[in-house]
Amino acid sequence: MEIFVSVISVLVGIVGLVWVWQERQRAELRTGDVFSWSNEVISVLQSLVLISSPRSLQLEDQLTRARIIEIMFRTSILIEQGRLLFMNEVINDWGSEKPSAYRGYRPEILDHIVVAHQISAAWVQASEEERFIMGEISKDCLMNFVSLAQKEIGRSKTISVDGGRSGDGADLDYLMSESRDARAEALI
Repeated sequence: MEIFVSVISVLVGIVGLVWVWQERQRAELRTGDVFSWSNEVISVLQSLVLISSPRSLQLEDQLTRARIIEIMFRTSILIEQGRLLFMNEVINDWGSEKPSAYRGYRPEILDHIVVAHQISAAWVQASEEERFIMGEISKDCLMNFVSLAQKEIGRSKTISVDGGRSGDGADLDYLMSESRDARAEALI
């Protein structure tokens, strides 16, 4: 019986050590900070998509301008905050004359915020054709950022089976059509 208790004690100790090690790894990777920062970036990038999309709400010029300026400031700040979470990759001597946080090549996850910042800075002076292209690029920035952030901090499992199940791909046009068909059948 004494051996059994010793074995159980050792197993509990090992499980405890593994748990502490995993928590330490999580703290080192700062996943909570990356998650919070990513949510803020997604909010800003989605705002840019909504403003710059040709099919978006047509906001008054003054409101659009104010939102674009806000996005310009927020993206600039988010880029600098991202530098705290994702270090540049130093290759050869690229950027060696710069302060350490700016030496080398910035990580891809920051590239999409930089482009969004450039779009917001150029938006007011851009032609309609340039704005159309910028709208398309802003969608790519959002989707690419979310994909990279998901790889960085996304969950591989869900708590509920229902939460992880594949959707049916429905959208508003489809649902409107289905609703019209159901109404038409009900009237017949």
